[in-house]
Amino acid sequence: MTHYGFSPKDDLRSARLLLQVGIEIVSSCYAEFFGFDLLEHLDERISDYLLQAKKAFKLSAAEQSSNPTHCFLPLGHYVMRSVVRAGNAN
Repeated sequence: MTHYGFSPKDDLRSARLLLQVGIEIVSSCYAEFFGFDLLEHLDERISDYLLQAKKAFKLSAAEQSSNPTHCFLPLGHYVMRSVVRAGNAN
């Protein structure tokens, strides 16, 4: 099987899967294969934003009209600000 990447039309499904099972699977793999907690070793703010995204998703999961991509807006904003700052530092 070959995976050619995601397109914007996959955003809702991808965000939902990442929040439902993806973060847990990746964290479990890192714990099992590398012997460390992924969320403890990420940038502290990124870990916090991921945990908050999962909480927001759980709270809104009952609403079928909720958009799981919105759970990542604060994380995306933080990453963009960090990239801009890193670019300005060079």
